[in-house]
Amino acid sequence: MKQHTKRVGIIGLGIMGSIIAKALVQAGHEVVGYDPMPAARARLRRSGGRALASGTEVAQQADALICSLPCTAALHAVVADLQQAGRPKAGQIVIETSTCRWPISSQRQPRYASRGANRGQIRINATGAD
Repeated sequence: MKQHTKRVGIIGLGIMGSIIAKALVQAGHEVVGYDPMPAARARLRRSGGRALASGTEVAQQADALICSLPCTAALHAVVADLQQAGRPKAGQIVIETSTCRWPISSQRQPRYASRGANRGQIRINATGAD
């Protein structure tokens, strides 16, 4: 039996998000996730994770949250959903790994912080393109 550690949430279960999810499950973490594509959610279930109904639900249940999104439109939508979720769980870390251009991603950082997240806990990938 794998030892439970932290519950990690992943929003965006495409190529990169699904690989991250699978590695975390194999490392013994409980993984919950959301993607609008049914095939991506099914892939998460096959790798041992639990698919949830929305990104907001993932954010509310996760100790650490990873966003792995393909474009700025998806990032904007997820940030809006996270704002609606309210304050993050105490100690929740948000890791941003989306492949959006750096200037766009950096514009989202204040919105995460407005949810009550510690600005130092937000990681933004400085590479990638839309």
